[in-house]
Amino acid sequence: SGFVNIYYADNFKLIYSKDYKGSVEGMVMSQDNKYLVTLSNNSKIEILRLNDGVILPYDMVHKNANEIFLSPDGKTLYSYTSIFPFSNGNASLKAWNIDTGEQIDEHEITGYLQHVELSSNGKKILMTDYRDKIIVLDAENLSRKLYSFEQYEKDSNGNLLFFNSAQFSPNG
Repeated sequence: SGFVNIYYADNFKLIYSKDYKGSVEGMVMSQDNKYLVTLSNNSKIEILRLNDGVILPYDMVHKNANEIFLSPDGKTLYSYTSIFPFSNGNASLKAWNIDTGEQIDEHEITGYLQHVELSSNGKKILMTDYRDKIIVLDAENLSRKLYSFEQYEKDSNGNLLFFNSAQFSPNG
C-alpha cells in the first residue's frame, strides 16, 4: 500500500494526504499548481484538484502505464507504457484532456520504449526504443510522425552499439 502526502515547502505543514491500495508509480503537478496527477500500479490515473482536494471523477486507465507527464500549458496529460524487450505486446503513448479526462489520442509502437519526453515548447514528443530507433511525433497529433531515425553502429570488435536515451535541446 502507498500514499501521497503534499506539504508546504516553507513550513512542511501537511496540505493533503491520500492512501492507495497499491503503490504510486508516478506523479506530476501542473505548472499552475491546480492539479496533482497520480499513476498507481493498477494502471489508474487520478487527477486531484488541489484547491479543494477533490479527485475528479474520470475513468482514466492505461494498462501497464509506468510514466505520466503534462504539456507545458497543463491541458494535456500523457501516459506511456514500456513493454519489456522480447515480451509479447506493444508499448503505447496516450494523450488525455486534463479538463474532461477523455483520451484524445494514442500511438502504439512494437517493442520496448526506453525513453519518452516532451519538448519544452510542448510541440514534439521524442521516443527511443531498445532497437536504437528514435521517433519524434507531433504532440497534438500522435499519428503524425515528424522524424524517424535508426542507427546501428559497431565497435572495433564488430559488436552492435546501443544508446539508452536521447533528448531535446532546451529550446525544443
